[in-house]
Amino acid sequence: RGLIFSPAGDVISRPFHKFFNLNEKEETRNVDWSRSHTVLDKLDGSMIRFLKLGNTIRAATKMGLTDISAQVDEFVKTRPNYLLFAEECISLGYTAIFEWCSKKNRIVIEYPEDNLVLLAIRYNYTGEYAQII
Repeated sequence: RGLIFSPAGDVISRPFHKFFNLNEKEETRNVDWSRSHTVLDKLDGSMIRFLKLGNTIRAATKMGLTDISAQVDEFVKTRPNYLLFAEECISLGYTAIFEWCSKKNRIVIEYPEDNLVLLAIRYNYTGEYAQII
């Protein structure tokens, strides 16, 4: 789902693993709810991760630098904590995965205001997810 590699072949961005919504495929129709699961709300936006390009941190979708990621770049210009957080994750070898929910990027649900929501943090090398408390 959009791994990005450095020229040396190292994974520099690892977004979500491939997943399916409940009832979307046969294997998601008969879930054993007696076992432990992590269940997340589905937000109606675009997945965003940040990349370090030279000395600049840029937002990217699974397609790379796009019109949607440019909206996020504009959004974070006045909210520098996003960039500081993304840069810290990148420096430690993690990918912070966000959802961009915006009136400018309406898919089905109309959000009243722009929001960039942290969904997960994933270790680039192993693919493990960090525990977010």
